[in-house]
Amino acid sequence: MVEFFQVVGGFDQVGLTDLLLKRYHNMDFVLSLPFGEFCALVIHASKNMEEERIRSQWNALLPFMAIKWLKWMPFEEYADGCTGRNIDTRPKEEIIDEILKLHGMESLEDGNI
Repeated sequence: MVEFFQVVGGFDQVGLTDLLLKRYHNMDFVLSLPFGEFCALVIHASKNMEEERIRSQWNALLPFMAIKWLKWMPFEEYADGCTGRNIDTRPKEEIIDEILKLHGMESLEDGNI
């Protein structure tokens, strides 16, 4: 089971053990779980560690947001930008059509945006 996450998750033995021990402290219990539960536990721990890292970055930027050196943004918006969840995955034609409609144009040749 541990070998699976070393290959699929990009974890080495030490990294996976460190991740699990930071979160759960009892490796015997964790390693005795059924495979599906073990997988869910590792995925959950990885997501939480990533969110903690992003929140630390956001907290470090808060003073700069308070004095207007940076535009204020809520944590969710910052986290979406860090993880790529805010990327628009629609086809480019659909995005261009939406922009043209916003500017009241039929095509790009009608004028400058």
